[in-house]
Amino acid sequence: MTHKHNCITTPNITNDCDVFLKSNVFKSTIIEFMKFSKPSLLFESKHLDHAGGGTHSRQIIYLLSEFFTVYCEKDVFNESEKYNEDIPKFNVCEQDIQNPDIYVTVDHSGKVKPKGKINIVISFYPSNKKPKGFDYAICANDFVKRAIDQKWGMKSLIIPPFRNPKLYKIGEKNNSCIAIGNFFLDSDGFSKNQHLLIDWYIKNKATLNLIEFKLFGFPNNPNYVDFCKRLIKNHPDITIHTDASRTQIRDSLAKSKYLLHAHGYGRKKPDQVEHFGIVAVESLLSGTLPIVHQSGGCSEIAGTKSFKEFSDINRIIEENISSEHELRSLGKAYSFEEIRALIPKVVDQLSTTPIKQNNIFRRIFKYDNN
Repeated sequence: MTHKHNCITTPNITNDCDVFLKSNVFKSTIIEFMKFSKPSLLFESKHLDHAGGGTHSRQIIYLLSEFFTVYCEKDVFNESEKYNEDIPKFNVCEQDIQNPDIYVTVDHSGKVKPKGKINIVISFYPSNKKPKGFDYAICANDFVKRAIDQKWGMKSLIIPPFRNPKLYKIGEKNNSCIAIGNFFLDSDGFSKNQHLLIDWYIKNKATLNLIEFKLFGFPNNPNYVDFCKRLIKNHPDITIHTDASRTQIRDSLAKSKYLLHAHGYGRKKPDQVEHFGIVAVESLLSGTLPIVHQSGGCSEIAGTKSFKEFSDINRIIEENISSEHELRSLGKAYSFEEIRALIPKVVDQLSTTPIKQNNIFRRIFKYDNN
């Protein structure tokens, strides 16, 4: 005789929970929670120029905005594409906020007072005055980090600047040189040394079969620009461009074979060398060999060739076997995607539980609010 039993199926609680945790409903719930639970970040600065430092500061805040609700002054991020072409538009709150979770500023004076639960100073290079009451510094590279360690003894976090590789291309190269940097000359002789680059080019162009030298930069010191123009008066193959667009500069980079960068030459003060040198990254992305002075952080960028004396440039050019596509590949280490991948580890180092929890959620669900 066969006995038929009525079987009662009991729910598998473990499996059901697992399914729910992986469901879109749960994921969307957490994402909505995160939108309203982001810790607050107040950003203030009086040093937001349109040079490399100002752009880098904006990039840092943009990268952190994935993890924080950003509060800042009006128009800080509403600049023209001429200066912020690497930063997509994103939402910021313009109203005032008291006692934010994170306070970030750019300060060269050491006089700015902390305003947040955690206080961070963006440092291009540490001054002699250590910011009082600040917990962390953010800097661009190991070169600046080492200086912060030595001068301030403060924990520092590295967030390098980035560039969009899609904006740069490898063109049909000719045996030419390019220099990119603002024209200035301080009373103590500090400058980007364009006049010395011009002098080197005039003396060596025939030997190295160089056909052209273009110099780009904003005329911070018109008298210095005039001085450089007098040097090239009888050399039509050398041109100075003080009002070129970013597109024009990129087009020239694409066609040039060598970038010459002499910032730091003849300088003994470490704050007068090239601390990062984003122009070297732009050069790499264009398949153009960056030849930079060996001082500072620029020479530490993979793919650059460094010189101590100007005569070293001849050897570098004569021995150059760099592949244009290899150079571009090295430059992509500073793409938005590569730098963005560093940010979760940076945020992890901030010692507040809400921030760490928020970061964990974002990793689990690969949340992207852009």
